[in-house]
Amino acid sequence: MPFALASPWMMAAMKLSFSTRPDGVIDVDLGPGWAGLTETLLDAVSSRAPRGSDGQNPSTYWIDRCLTALDAAPGGAEALLLEGNATELWLIADLVVARSAYDTFDDEAVARSDFVAILGSWRREVEEATRA
Repeated sequence: MPFALASPWMMAAMKLSFSTRPDGVIDVDLGPGWAGLTETLLDAVSSRAPRGSDGQNPSTYWIDRCLTALDAAPGGAEALLLEGNATELWLIADLVVARSAYDTFDDEAVARSDFVAILGSWRREVEEATRA
């Protein structure tokens, strides 16, 4: 499957922004060129507290799970990081790949280090909101 790859110059082209829903969930948006990766982040990761928890929105739970999965993945291997209802996040070598389970978008890939930076920015946004 074809990838849309992020490189240092491509990361600058990502328009990372956040918005808050009425229920407190903070959504991330990477801009129009990254619709598949944005969809995967909102589906497979999200800032929603896990079901059955007493936690309130927003929560870093799923962001932290994704970061932990990245840390635990063996170098150079292919590993499923997280999956949502309709999307999956894969680590393939040094790329994080967003995949649609139903082929609604082509795979989109970003360097692992860039992906960690995206999650870090999102996590900081969630932490700031929980302190407010």
